[in-house]
Amino acid sequence: MGEKFEDVEELKAVFSAIGEFIDKIPKLINEIFSALYDPEMGRKIGENIASYYKALKDSGIPEEMVVKLTEKYAVQISTFMDQLKEIIRGIGMRKGFEKEEVKKELRRAFEKEKEQRET
Repeated sequence: MGEKFEDVEELKAVFSAIGEFIDKIPKLINEIFSALYDPEMGRKIGENIASYYKALKDSGIPEEMVVKLTEKYAVQISTFMDQLKEIIRGIGMRKGFEKEEVKKELRRAFEKEKEQRET
């Protein structure tokens, strides 16, 4: 009998943890939206690409190869960011949002995050 009680208590703890996680999902999604559309993120990506270029250049790789590799790297980052945005939009749409509503939510989340950073 004691073992069943422990199992029930353990199950309650698991469901409680799951519930807490589910409650955090909207905030997480908003934070991801904000990060993806934050101008600071674009600046950091640009710096990252420039660092990649410099590292290749400093290693003695010929200029033509450095340019090709850097362009490929930039495309990969851009593709990844676009895919991530689509995944996040898809999550929003599965919740019943229309595409325009998702865009509005993105803008609202970004503005809200920006205001919070400024205060």
